[in-house]
Amino acid sequence: MAFTATRKEWYELYSFFRLLSDGYACVGTSEGRPHNDQRIPVAQIQREEHDGTRNYIIEGENIRVLREGSEKCFPREDFGTVSELIWKTLKSVLGSDIESPDGVEEFLDEVGIFHLEAQTDDRTDYYIAFWNVNAPLIGFRVHSHIGGMNMFEVSKYKKSNVKISIRLPENMNETLKKIAKKENMSFNNVIVSCIQNSLDEMDLNKYKNVEIIESKELKV
Repeated sequence: MAFTATRKEWYELYSFFRLLSDGYACVGTSEGRPHNDQRIPVAQIQREEHDGTRNYIIEGENIRVLREGSEKCFPREDFGTVSELIWKTLKSVLGSDIESPDGVEEFLDEVGIFHLEAQTDDRTDYYIAFWNVNAPLIGFRVHSHIGGMNMFEVSKYKKSNVKISIRLPENMNETLKKIAKKENMSFNNVIVSCIQNSLDEMDLNKYKNVEIIESKELKV
């Protein structure tokens, strides 16, 4: 049975399963690429669900899943197989809402995942203990550039006619033009999509009571 989730939620789940499958995290370069010769072993990952905490402990070729009142073991390779299904879907499907690949929902039920986005107050996606299960847990948030840009449905904004003038750095302007050409979008819609992607990553609740002064045109 298939279900739909946002691209960000699939990103989070992919990275989570990939870490369990690989059993390590790579140190990153300044360009955001992995240092494959600098790997840090992952001992366990903790994740919050609506009904409590899940601990996913790496034990050799198995993953032991602990939740209140139950304990199960799964082959690590199963997490790798599902992560590859998610990867292929993210690479091949555009849009902000993506349908689950065949077989993924059944696996999520087995490993105790019912919400693709972790249920935390501080928006932490999961917590990792490196080297040893008794090591301090470190919280992480997932930000990914996997696949294409999240080109959301801009047609719903067509009634908006707010005009603003902005100045862009030359290299940013060139990059946006290239995106517009490759994605067959207008320059304006690319900018709107970029802004929406950034807003999706922010906690907007802290801004809801901020008062603004309306103007016909805003110059930045």
